[in-house]
Order: sequence, then C-alpha cells, then structure tokens
Amino acid sequence: MATLIFEFDFDERAEFEAESRGYLSHVKVRTDNDVVYPVLFYDPVRLVQDLDEACKSGTCFVAESGLILLRNITLRDMQAAVDRLEAEGYFDRLARCASDHIIDPANSKKTAVLTASKNAQDQDARCRDAWQRLADNCDDEMENTFCYQLFELKRFDRKLFLSLCEDMDLVLEKRAAPKENYKLLVWIISCIFRSVFSHFDKSDSYTITNFDAGMSQQWGSEYVEELRVLLEKTIDVAIE
Repeated sequence: MATLIFEFDFDERAEFEAESRGYLSHVKVRTDNDVVYPVLFYDPVRLVQDLDEACKSGTCFVAESGLILLRNITLRDMQAAVDRLEAEGYFDRLARCASDHIIDPANSKKTAVLTASKNAQDQDARCRDAWQRLADNCDDEMENTFCYQLFELKRFDRKLFLSLCEDMDLVLEKRAAPKENYKLLVWIISCIFRSVFSHFDKSDSYTITNFDAGMSQQWGSEYVEELRVLLEKTIDVAIE
C-alpha cells in the first residue's frame, strides 16, 4: 500500500480547501519498497482553467512532474489512486527523489535520527524559500510574482495566486518566524482584496484585464474564502 506524505498537516480543513480549489501540491508518495516520489493532484475543472490561462499567455500546455488527475481532490480518492498506480508500476517510471529522501527501515536508530534531522532541515529550507517568495511579492521589480502581475500588469494569474496561498499556508503552519514577518501576509492579502474591489468599482479606473465571468465566480466561491482563512490564521499567530 502506498503512503501519502504531506509537507504540512492535512486535516479536514486542508482537505476541504484542496477539494475546493481542485489542486494540491507539496505531496509525496512512499511506495512499498520505500522509495519516495513527488506528486501533484488536479481535478478536471482546475486543469482546464490552468490550461486556458496558459493559452492566454501563449503557452498552450500544462506540464507538471507526477501529475495525477482526479475527479475530486479528497484523501480517499488520492489514496485509492496512488495504491492503484503503485500496483500498475506507475511510480517505477517516475524519476526517483534524491537518495537522502529514501528511507530504509533496516537502518539503525542513529541513521533514523540523522534522517529526521535532515527532514527538519529540509522543512526549514522550504519555509525560508517560502518567506523569500513572499517577500519578492513586495518588490516592484520582481516580474514573476503574483503581486507584480496583479498590480502592474493588471492580470490575475491563477497559478501564481495558488502558489502564493500555499507559501502563506506553509509559513503559518511552521510559525517559526518573528511575528513582525506576518505583517507581510496581511499586506499581501489586503492588497489583493483592494485590487479586486477596485476592479468592481465602476468609479475606479483600475481594471483586471483577464477577470472574466468564470474567474469572477471562482473569486466569490473559492478565493475569497481561501484568503479569509489565511488572514484568520495570520491573526491567530499574531495574538499568540
């Protein structure tokens, strides 16, 4: 039986959020022979949306390593999929993760401690990288960020938005940074809300060029709630 490994706590709320947005990354699968593979889950609606968005920017494809397409992003469906894929030899065809991610149960306790230490270091590195990407969103010269696309180019990039939310969720889960850092999250979330509200304000000249009816519906049914949850988590960290 394959084992799903999540880089952050995958509780009922996380499962609800993943199913709502139709996308889940930061997941690995450990097979019965103790080899670990990175995977990425999509549902059909979200995949088509990302493909449509890619085509608008001139790149008419979506290519992700280890992409697994599901009808719904639920824990039950993910587990059933990876179990079946392992039985069919799918993971044998994927590139293996680096050897320091492969866990050998026959190793000594000392090796297990070293592996745990390495995993902790990897988690810290991912958290630092996430903070850096979040800081980049405040840099007016960083053109590959969601905030630059939204504020300067007036485009709402779905993929960058979801990556931004995942970075915020990761740093909030770790709660390792100084509380001053979390002001950055409040700034990002408030600026996103302000931009979208300005788009809908007929007296405001600011317009998000690709904010069509479909994206507007997704904003109201999914993205607002995602940002609200992130803001709630940020406040919880700030008042601890």
